[in-house]
Amino acid sequence: MTVLIVDDEPYMVEYMKKLVDWDSYGFGKVLTANGGSLAKDLIMQHKPELLITDIKMPQMDGLEMLANLEELGIKHKTIILSAYSEFEYARKAIKLGV
Repeated sequence: MTVLIVDDEPYMVEYMKKLVDWDSYGFGKVLTANGGSLAKDLIMQHKPELLITDIKMPQMDGLEMLANLEELGIKHKTIILSAYSEFEYARKAIKLGV
């Protein structure tokens, strides 16, 4: 399986990549992207089973990226990480199946 970690902060991407023993959970491939636009291309190429993303990112935020993936019909599970406490983000994420 493949996991894709997306965050506009490079240190967070590396931290998440090293935090978990991905192989032990069946993820043989760990991909990373420093933004939603870059992630969209990786998703189209690799169709990861798990997407871990930040909500607030420049150019394309995490929710916009998820909405695009829903339109494309790419099946995946998503975990959203965020330091923002605005409930509207959570509401939008729930509507997108997160």
